[in-house]
Amino acid sequence: MTSFATNIIFKEKINQETNIEIDHIHLYVKDTVYWTEWFINVMGFCSIAGGSNEHTKTEIVKTGDEENPIIFVISSPLSSQSPVAKYLDIHPPGVADVAFKVNNLQKVITKYNRFNQGIKGTIEEIKYAQGCLKWSHISCQSKLNHTLFERRGYTPILPKTWLKERQVNRANKNNFLALDHLVLNVAKGEIESTMTWYEKVLGFKKKQFFKIETPRSGLSSQVMFHPVGNIQLPINEPISNNSQIQEFLDANNGSGIQHIALRTNKITEVTQQLRQNGLTFFKRS
Repeated sequence: MTSFATNIIFKEKINQETNIEIDHIHLYVKDTVYWTEWFINVMGFCSIAGGSNEHTKTEIVKTGDEENPIIFVISSPLSSQSPVAKYLDIHPPGVADVAFKVNNLQKVITKYNRFNQGIKGTIEEIKYAQGCLKWSHISCQSKLNHTLFERRGYTPILPKTWLKERQVNRANKNNFLALDHLVLNVAKGEIESTMTWYEKVLGFKKKQFFKIETPRSGLSSQVMFHPVGNIQLPINEPISNNSQIQEFLDANNGSGIQHIALRTNKITEVTQQLRQNGLTFFKRS
């Protein structure tokens, strides 16, 4: 059996200076308890930490292994002063932050401040008994939030004293291997500036480009990837008013993450188990 007793900590990995990985995905929702139970009971994740302060309730769930952890942070508001409440006043529940782990935070923030004409990025730091955590909050050209973490030694997932870790001894049986990709939808005319931001600030490179037009819809899509960190980020923009991408932008009240894909090498077993757990799949028309 695999022990997940140290879920709340990350161990430093020695990689190239330019390495970047997905640290975690932060979801802002109306009901943390409901969605935490959904991730556990339907998707097969483990609850590894949680807690609340006077304004916000947060739970953290995880699957994958120590080399490729898949971590979701789930937060809901307890008061109107919560940053989650302020987010939900503008957007529907969804991805509020895609957090990255970097090996040289100062280098990235220097690039960000050089490229960004607005608020400058600053670095915060906390030292722990067995490690050091540095982080900074930035936003891409299309307003998607990214928290950047530099981790040395053993550090908590979030620098929040009110979050308490939970010890869980449970094998990973859902066959999810890693986060495969995230899709970012942006407004018409923003795809070029968004691609440039990810290139200049975070070191992403361009991969495939697609342009799809049908009588009912149309979109342009540029796949971005990081040459070291194995991250794929397709960026979509609408090219018609009735595009599926435009429908998302209208519903989300702006740019945002449309979907997140999980990687598996046992797709048949995974879909069978998810159906047994109560997940409904779209039917092919």
